[in-house]
Amino acid sequence: MNATGQELTERNSSKKEAGRLITRAMRLQEERDYQPTIRMLSEAIHLDPENPNGYYFRANAHRALGDLAAAVEDYTAAIDLDPTYLEALIRRGASLGSLGRFGGAALDFSAAIDLDPDGADLFRNRALALYRLGRADQALSDLDAAIELDPLMAAAYNDRGLVYVQLGDLLRAIDEYTRAIELEPSMTSAYANRGTAYQALTNFQWAVDDFDQAIRLNPDFAANYNNRGNAFRGLERYGDAMDDYDRAIQLNPKSAAVFFNRALTLEQMERTEDAVRDFGTAIRLDPRFAEAYFRRAGIVGNLGDFDAAISDLDVVIELDPGHAAAYRSRGTARYQLGEVDGAISDLNISIQLNPEASDAYNDRGAFLLELGNTESARADFDRSIMLDPENALALSNRAAVKLATGNAAAAIEDLTTVIRLSPGDPEAFSKRARAYALAGQLDLAREDLRTLASFGLDTTQLEEALGLAPAASGG
Repeated sequence: MNATGQELTERNSSKKEAGRLITRAMRLQEERDYQPTIRMLSEAIHLDPENPNGYYFRANAHRALGDLAAAVEDYTAAIDLDPTYLEALIRRGASLGSLGRFGGAALDFSAAIDLDPDGADLFRNRALALYRLGRADQALSDLDAAIELDPLMAAAYNDRGLVYVQLGDLLRAIDEYTRAIELEPSMTSAYANRGTAYQALTNFQWAVDDFDQAIRLNPDFAANYNNRGNAFRGLERYGDAMDDYDRAIQLNPKSAAVFFNRALTLEQMERTEDAVRDFGTAIRLDPRFAEAYFRRAGIVGNLGDFDAAISDLDVVIELDPGHAAAYRSRGTARYQLGEVDGAISDLNISIQLNPEASDAYNDRGAFLLELGNTESARADFDRSIMLDPENALALSNRAAVKLATGNAAAAIEDLTTVIRLSPGDPEAFSKRARAYALAGQLDLAREDLRTLASFGLDTTQLEEALGLAPAASGG
């Protein structure tokens, strides 16, 4: 036997041994004994590096152990050896998706579709990758194709609902989730997704009903309790919401979102110290949770700790430089500390980021007024009111400017609107009494003073300042 023949014999022998090892490894894999499986397959690959099956099955073992990067590497080796290896393409696509590499996942599922154009699951999987890439129209087209190939695929309807949510069509999404539930009444995710859509439409009771079903089907899934807690909060059933958040935390104590939502509920229950604690826990679990810093800043600022509020808002702005409300809130806190120029600077940025925010113009107007810049302040109050004609605070502030410049009639008009919007606002009646007195309408000024007296307020000093007889004498 010549040397070439001997090498061929040895190569064939190696391939046969590799094949036997792969078969034995598959049995081990069925028993979920993954580490020995990987060792055996590595030996098979050493014996026959051109057999794509060795790489494919080793990739499956890596994937089962959660080592997705190693799995992708082995699937790639299998596909390099056999570009038509359909299962390797599908599983590499799924692994890439799990790694957040949705572009690569979409390409793999496209290659799989080329090999199997009748595979409904392949269209669905590519749709999910496209959905995560924000390419909703293409995802919708793929889901339409999946449903045309398999009209009874409940998961495709559920996924199509997700895409409609991305497109902003909540009612169509609800129809899709409902169809999925009709086809598969035990589909937990369809109930949960429909509940989330109902919640977005502020139909909180229907949301609770759907989350009830999701919890009944899967009582150990923390997210469903968290979502139902949010719906209970929308119904102002705070006790029920707290129970659900507590249960969600028991099931998943590392969920920053649950602590954040419980903090929102505690805030609404006026349990501010507990709310600050939960926002703090959310931040500890997720140090990049910008909204948790923002909400905590709001509470500590309301408690008068403006330095702490600014510290939190600095972090929000670092994490999210486009957070217009954070600049506005920091500006307000700076103003309270006497940093008027810094406050105005923050409001300028806030308005640049969101030029349609009525309250931001009102705040900047108030700061400018503090600096004596009446004309610019008046322009900001005008803009605020144009954006929100029922912004009572901006109307009251503009009225103060009009009073200061002697335009009593215009001030009365603004203050009358404020009183219509907030009929229990004593400051508005006080300002309007001043405006009526300035305009010489003393009877109307006295009427406003009588209203103030009916609130239980002592109007003596105001009466004296306006040169009016006591309100009580008006009978």
